[in-house]
Amino acid sequence: MDELNAARQLDTYPLEQRIRDLNDPPRCNVFGAVVDGEICHKCDGGAIVLAHQQRRELGLIKGGRAMLLETNFGERFIKCIPQLMNCAAFAKKLRDSVGGSLGDWGDERKRSDLLQNAADEDTLFDDAFNAYNECAETVLTLGWTGGSAGNSGAIWLHNCEGIYVITSSDYDDMGPFPSLEDALKEECFHGAPPQPELDSAVLPEERLLTIAREVADWVNGGSIRINSELYQVAGDELIPNAEK
Repeated sequence: MDELNAARQLDTYPLEQRIRDLNDPPRCNVFGAVVDGEICHKCDGGAIVLAHQQRRELGLIKGGRAMLLETNFGERFIKCIPQLMNCAAFAKKLRDSVGGSLGDWGDERKRSDLLQNAADEDTLFDDAFNAYNECAETVLTLGWTGGSAGNSGAIWLHNCEGIYVITSSDYDDMGPFPSLEDALKEECFHGAPPQPELDSAVLPEERLLTIAREVADWVNGGSIRINSELYQVAGDELIPNAEK
């Protein structure tokens, strides 16, 4: 607050926001917690920008859509690095890519500097996303096969430390999402692609059937394979077919 007053920005910092931030001090999700009233040394603009930045970022964690509209995939993904660092395999791969000693990565400020340097060199997203792809579990695959060339493809839903990402042969990467439910709300999981197939070694059959109902062709009485088992649309039900 003193920094804002000195910078003559206090009058632009809404009173209601000031009260909230006094009770719940703003923290920087990218470079680590701000302690003892210190302004994050990496965030331009000081506490007022930091506070507003934090409030915007919370929209993603709580499933808000504003964050998805205001930023691109890479920017949103980078903000998930602190949570992804809870995965030991991800943390090791990112350390190996970014560089620096274990001692540096164990020090919050030095770790922040390493990540900022990688961000400044435009390598942080590539390093982090490559590490994610190597460590994440494939939760669900939705494939489809059309009757003509170029009309086949697939969507993959991945998860690492509760960060869900959708990749695809046909669409841009989507997410990150804070839950499976949020990821499954995407349009790609609603509709009827040709000859759809669902595969998952993670989700229970009941959940897969629920997802299948969203991508089956109910108008034309189509079919869908779930973990290689064929199901046929019959009225308002999906019935297992004897065909393998």
